[in-house]
Amino acid sequence: MYRYIGNKSKLTPYILDRVEQLIGKTGTVADIMAGTGTVALELSQHAEVVV
Repeated sequence: MYRYIGNKSKLTPYILDRVEQLIGKTGTVADIMAGTGTVALELSQHAEVVV
């Protein structure tokens, strides 16, 4: 695990790729470290919503 202090907006492409590798295009993600919500916002914009 790498420690990263600062803005995660530069890391979101990597995070999105890793999440897709781990759970595919559908699944549930809980962003428990959502300080500013940057990652959660990107995840929600790239989500495939199944109703």
